[in-house]
Amino acid sequence: MSTHVPSYVNGNFVPVLKLKASTTYSVCGIMSAEILNPNVYLNYLQFDVASDYEWSRNVDLATLGALIWDILSSLPEDWRIARTSKPTPVLFAYFSARILALVVVVLSVLAK
Repeated sequence: MSTHVPSYVNGNFVPVLKLKASTTYSVCGIMSAEILNPNVYLNYLQFDVASDYEWSRNVDLATLGALIWDILSSLPEDWRIARTSKPTPVLFAYFSARILALVVVVLSVLAK
């Protein structure tokens, strides 16, 4: 059986699901109220740190989406350039920059 218990964190209302087996957790050395899901790692960070971390992760995911959209939308033109042009250092730099940008953004997303 579970009940919803109102809780306030920094003056903001946060709904907390209180389970039958009640447990309190230490967040940043301070004994806190019930944690809704103790398996989520952001619950154990300070609010400002977790908020900044979540914000940067969302920016990285949006950047990944925009980069994939850009690559897919320019794929026909890139394919045409690759087929009709002879290999030059400029062409190599263009394609390697696109691939390396995708690798960097994917690794950034995976690191978070």
